[in-house]
Amino acid sequence: MIAAFRFCLISIAFLYIGFVKNASAQTTKQYTLYFSDKANNSYSLNRPLEFLSQRSLDRRKRQGIELDETDLPVSPKYLCILAKDSLKIIFTSAWQNCVTIQTKDSLFPQKADKYPFVKYSRLVYNKSESGTKTETISQVSNDIYQSSQYGKSFRQLEIHNGQQLHDAGSQGQRMHIAVIDAGFWKVDTLKAFEKLRQRKGILATHDFVTGNDSVYEDATHGMYVLSAITGFLEGKLIGTAPEAKFFLLRTENANSELIAEEFAWIAALEWADSAGADVVNSSLGYSLFDDPGMNHKYADMNGETTPISKAASTAASKGMILVSSAGNSGATPWHYITTPADAKDILTVGAVDSNGKVAKFSSRGPSADGRVKPDVSSVGVQTIVAGAADGEVIGANGTSTAAPVITGLVTCLWQEFPDRSSFEIMDAVRKSAHLYQVPNDSLGYGIPDFAAARDILKARVSQSHSFISRIYPNPFGGSFTVSFYSQKEEKANLYVTDMLGRIVWSEPIMAHSNAMLSATISPKSYLPRGVYLVIIRLSDTTLKAKLIKD
Repeated sequence: MIAAFRFCLISIAFLYIGFVKNASAQTTKQYTLYFSDKANNSYSLNRPLEFLSQRSLDRRKRQGIELDETDLPVSPKYLCILAKDSLKIIFTSAWQNCVTIQTKDSLFPQKADKYPFVKYSRLVYNKSESGTKTETISQVSNDIYQSSQYGKSFRQLEIHNGQQLHDAGSQGQRMHIAVIDAGFWKVDTLKAFEKLRQRKGILATHDFVTGNDSVYEDATHGMYVLSAITGFLEGKLIGTAPEAKFFLLRTENANSELIAEEFAWIAALEWADSAGADVVNSSLGYSLFDDPGMNHKYADMNGETTPISKAASTAASKGMILVSSAGNSGATPWHYITTPADAKDILTVGAVDSNGKVAKFSSRGPSADGRVKPDVSSVGVQTIVAGAADGEVIGANGTSTAAPVITGLVTCLWQEFPDRSSFEIMDAVRKSAHLYQVPNDSLGYGIPDFAAARDILKARVSQSHSFISRIYPNPFGGSFTVSFYSQKEEKANLYVTDMLGRIVWSEPIMAHSNAMLSATISPKSYLPRGVYLVIIRLSDTTLKAKLIKD
């Protein structure tokens, strides 16, 4: 019995995995079958190295996370039974205890009832490929902040005080990031990834659409995303985690939009967990499909309904940090976040411009059950990324490029505090954001300040002092925001003075105990160009910072 079982398992391992890619797709469908249990399983939680890497186990151990039944693969015996009935195995999910199969049998939904181990099934693919999807990419503007080292990409780092992480030596070393996307066009040859290749920073690749390991021929979308995290073009672009290592996983079929892609994404996420990824970037989102019968509703955006958001929350429970783009539906009838951005216990990222103003296209919150979404925001308007022209950069618009900026910085932050749990890291990032006390549906908790997040994790905020974390934009035009930490709750006063000490603007503010606060200032009177001081007077101290009017 055991020998026969293992032969069947080996046969399944070599089955073609992927979406249909030819005219026969008109009569071929894919269904996801949910199993009732994991009985007759040859795997055991006592032998986890058979299905999880040592690095994956170590990540759990550091955070005190025990293995449970969701870690066990689906029952290979059930897969053998399905395969013997000429059903092609496409994806499996240990976390959701299901398998996606492919068949041309039009009566299969009725026949699925004959399997006693199948609770229920759902149609996930029923369309041949046609048409293509487009990406929102535009040429870079000439007025974006530059520095000699980072070039035009410096602003998307500076808005988060991310340069302080880099200056402290935290650049993603020893950290593993999985990027789940639509393809990584020419990452194996483009100059922007030459340093990545030289340091052997691509640990593994897999294409869950075609079933092979080649991911470099398809969409440019994943290439743009990856470059925001780890691209390097001297004087033009440095990603936010330039020394991290990567798993590149393709799950998006650019020629169709069907819910089967959610199950490809789930398979990739479980693959990343097994491989030991610390952080996952997902700049993909789902709401409406080519088949309207598969469409999600806003009511589904509650973190508990869609397959993909449930998997995202499971990933969080396994000790990974998942960073998801909020979606680009803010100016469309859908308007709200897409899934998996609605998931619980992840970081969902909205888009702002380089001055911190929300992008019109950025999908809005809250989640359908009323949680703050997005969690935080980053530069997603003219984000500097590697271009298709080798050695050049372009400006990309979308929450797809805002998310990887955060992914890289979260990775660097966790590198500096490896003893902290994924939840502690995410909590510090949220608390560092400029709207933490007054979140909204456009920016969530706001723009995170990673210098402040470091302070929170160092427990500096428990000491008896207050400090100004940042002022942005600085230089400013019409308005600016000042973020500061207060040690106790009290009434305070905020002033702007010129260099002669003359008050040009003032306003009373309320400070809170052990909290990061932000105030947006729009001086009513005209201020000439020059240097000013921002002064916050608390009962026991006075905080000062330099401000430049452009």
